[in-house]
Amino acid sequence: MYLYEIGEAPTIPDRCKTPKACPTVQNRVAFEQVNGVAIYNLRGAAVTVNNVEQGLKDALAGFVRDAQALVFGPSGLVLERLLWMGAYNCRCISGTDKLSGHAFGRAIDIGGWAFRGGTGPIQNVIYERLVKQGEWNPLFRVGACLHLNFQQVLFWVHNGHRDHFHAEIGRPAPKAYWRFIDMALGRALGELLVGLGWRRSEGAYAPPSSGSRALINARVAALQEFAKRLPSWAHDLFNKRFGRPLRQEAGDLSKLLLLTLARGGFQPAPQLAPNNAEPSPTISNRPAAPPLPPPVRPAASPPGPPILPSGKCPDSPFQWAQATLPKMLRWWNDQDLRRGKVAQVPVGSTLREMTPKVFPGAPAEAIAGFCANGAVTENTTECRPSALPGAACRSQKFHEIGLFGTEAGLRNGPAPNPNPDAEYNSWGKLASHPLVRQLLGGRSASMEHNRWKTQIPDQVAVGLVNIRRHGATVAANLDPSIRPNANTSSIFFVACCFMGWSAGDGRAAKRLNSFKDILARVPEEKRWSAFLRALAEGITVGRIDLRGLRKHQSVAYSALRTWQKLAAGQLLAGRTGGDVKWFDAGLGGDEASIAEIITCAGDMARRPARQVV
Repeated sequence: MYLYEIGEAPTIPDRCKTPKACPTVQNRVAFEQVNGVAIYNLRGAAVTVNNVEQGLKDALAGFVRDAQALVFGPSGLVLERLLWMGAYNCRCISGTDKLSGHAFGRAIDIGGWAFRGGTGPIQNVIYERLVKQGEWNPLFRVGACLHLNFQQVLFWVHNGHRDHFHAEIGRPAPKAYWRFIDMALGRALGELLVGLGWRRSEGAYAPPSSGSRALINARVAALQEFAKRLPSWAHDLFNKRFGRPLRQEAGDLSKLLLLTLARGGFQPAPQLAPNNAEPSPTISNRPAAPPLPPPVRPAASPPGPPILPSGKCPDSPFQWAQATLPKMLRWWNDQDLRRGKVAQVPVGSTLREMTPKVFPGAPAEAIAGFCANGAVTENTTECRPSALPGAACRSQKFHEIGLFGTEAGLRNGPAPNPNPDAEYNSWGKLASHPLVRQLLGGRSASMEHNRWKTQIPDQVAVGLVNIRRHGATVAANLDPSIRPNANTSSIFFVACCFMGWSAGDGRAAKRLNSFKDILARVPEEKRWSAFLRALAEGITVGRIDLRGLRKHQSVAYSALRTWQKLAAGQLLAGRTGGDVKWFDAGLGGDEASIAEIITCAGDMARRPARQVV
């Protein structure tokens, strides 16, 4: 990798065929950060970007704003550092005698980025960790944000730029811009482009090469076809970003594509390479999706219509998680609100101490995410004075108590029921469990009615062992080809624990077994993302029939509730410096669209009642 030196004044340039003097940079500034994101070099040291135009800093600040809002923020990540690979340098464009944008202080090279709570100074070095590994989704989404803010962006398909983005103001590069748009359209529409006048070209798709009118028409037709397939939020996003309605012309439609791409609002279409050619590295090399699973339940009637994203479905995983974050942060810091006042309760410290002993390898934040739906003193059979006659607490069959909602006996008895063999009495069965006693220093959990409300260690010990027991039961009922290793505490096993508690162990296992042919093709750490992807694809084309199903009768509802709790843990980890990487579902740029599809389908399953379990 070539690291440029920073100049402070005109110098004799390198890479020029004839000697030249560089002009003085206009309105020059120096900066170490933009919008709170620091600038670092390859060696992990903070640097000062100097001798560049104010407009470059402004464009970089816009890029940071868009990348955080559209790419990273929805996944619970906080952009913390950019990897700088050069800004001002008095030199020519390689192979020419023309001064580079770097010589005017109008260009910067970005080689990667890092998030708050990451494991190293730079987590996503473009070439080593993305291009070399074929991880195109992050590159396309970040590239889209750069194109929204800079007049010229060169990237991995351009000579000399495979390891960084060259972002420049003041000098448009329409060929590079439209090449990026063409590649994005190829990812979005795939073989549909051939019917719009495009051609297959070395495993990718390209508009007509002859005739400017034919080229423009083919691009506009593809952009209009893409826009027709978008959820309503995409047009709202355009209005908000540019302060005006969308116009049906190539420039606006291409910006709509960039916004949607950055947000992750479409799934790459299968790329068909002619003559069995290898896919071009300029498009996604993710293989076509595996065959869709059969409907989760047999139906006498034909499959239901596709459930399409509306942009208005509440409680997507990260929306739900964001709403719980203030409470989670208080708990993590051993605090809780009692009648409007802060009280000290050892939730976070107890979770951090006990989780590794029950879920080795899983971050404590993940288990905290499971608790996000509850409260320290909550019992689901106890109603507030303001509860309506039809409130769930008035009909709840059994007690679910504390942070973990641990089952504690029928509602007409004490909580917990002192009889370990009573119905729905997981607390009673586990109070003297060997692992619970080990976590509590040799004693059993309290069995005294309502004493659990002040015994946080008891709640955590019994709760941890209980949800692990649910996960173990789910795993035992899974097909051997997809059965997780409970000793590794992968995200798939933890998802089994969460779904088993919420939907019931047998039902959770049945849900996952319905997708066994797909899940068996991927390693355990990828099975949760494979399940979500296959579920969303099945819902979208109407192959999974969800009509008339209520709550956990619907696989989408069960998946949504599990994902919400994992997302809560992920957001917490992002704010506290935890292991964010453990939560990575591997959905890449598809995450937002998959989340919206599953959220909309799950939302149907809880109508007309809005309460969730």
